[in-house]
Amino acid sequence: MTPVDLIVLRSIAGVAIIFAALWSLCLLLCREWVKSDLRARSLEPLSVRWRPFANWGGFYGYCFLARFVDVSGVVREGRCWTGGFKRR
Repeated sequence: MTPVDLIVLRSIAGVAIIFAALWSLCLLLCREWVKSDLRARSLEPLSVRWRPFANWGGFYGYCFLARFVDVSGVVREGRCWTGGFKRR
């Protein structure tokens, strides 16, 4: 491999790493949106887990399975999603 090839490969790897980092941060932001929405509805989130192959959020949506405690103290489970950089 020539030095030019190494520079090109390093540049492509850098772009891929930046893309993966931004995608991960977007996923974390959507997870926090779900948790804050549950808190706004007077529910206490216990766990919010990402479901990568779930189909209830559409093609561009991030799907989550949330466990939370409702007002009466009962632990419930619900499906949540955020889609396409939109807070829902």
